[in-house]
Amino acid sequence: MKSVIVLCLDAFRYDLINEHLTPNLYKETQESVNYTNCQSGNSTTLLSMPVLLCGEKKYLPGLSLPAKVKRYGLKSYMLSANSLIDREFNQKWTDYFSFTKGKVGVDKDFNKRKNLRRAIPPLSLPNSIKRLMKRMYRQFSDPESYLVYDRCETILKAAKIILEDPNPKFVWIHLMETHQPYYPPKALEKEDPKELIYLNDLQIDAARGWIKLDEKTNKKLWELYKDEACYLDKNLGDFFRVIDWNQNTVIVTSDHGEEFGECGQWGHRADKFIPELVHVPLIIINGKKKTVEDPINHYKFPEIAIKEIIEKEI
Repeated sequence: MKSVIVLCLDAFRYDLINEHLTPNLYKETQESVNYTNCQSGNSTTLLSMPVLLCGEKKYLPGLSLPAKVKRYGLKSYMLSANSLIDREFNQKWTDYFSFTKGKVGVDKDFNKRKNLRRAIPPLSLPNSIKRLMKRMYRQFSDPESYLVYDRCETILKAAKIILEDPNPKFVWIHLMETHQPYYPPKALEKEDPKELIYLNDLQIDAARGWIKLDEKTNKKLWELYKDEACYLDKNLGDFFRVIDWNQNTVIVTSDHGEEFGECGQWGHRADKFIPELVHVPLIIINGKKKTVEDPINHYKFPEIAIKEIIEKEI
């Protein structure tokens, strides 16, 4: 029996995988089990995670993957950079590690921003005024505290420590690099951080339906999104190189994709089943090589994960 590690790459579109942008993931699509036509359960984390964890539209902790692997005698670990995962999907894990807010030694100024949002009446002010207030707040905020979660390299280092224990286990790693906001280290080397924050604020406003992005702004955001994917891929490559493949199987997927105006909207709105939002990777790195072109969806994901743990059909 092997350990199974799920790498859930939040908001990662299938079309990000190519030999130039994400060479490590691309290599695994060529050398591992690659499902080329996988569809997520929905187009938001809140609605897609029950499908991933339970194979159901509703989150049922007693039927979730961490509960199921316990019946096979395995411990389960969640390492999450997503505060929604922390809040909604934290049950039945043997151990849960949150890499959001200030829980892992990182002060992300989260409470100040939350209080600002609460101070803005949701209905009584026009959207233009809300946007202006946010813009003013940004002028006095610290760019170092912009991200409210830890980067992938920090989380993957923690995962390596967990994997030092040779006993079989189930590990879920939820990474946020390709989720808005896009704040890639590559861009920070040459751009004003506040300009990057402003661009992200525009995309968030567009995702809320307050504005539409012009082509130039949309292209800049798409490039930042790709930079995040490239940065994530580099760290995944480093992680893959230290994995003991005799003891571990890795499953790479995403909870949903991201829209950049292709169908008139931005971000990832719920119940929108377009390729940009629900066509996601599903790669199983288990020493086998196979390309599967038949359609599959995440309702089969728990069955796939358990099959890899017990290494036989169920």
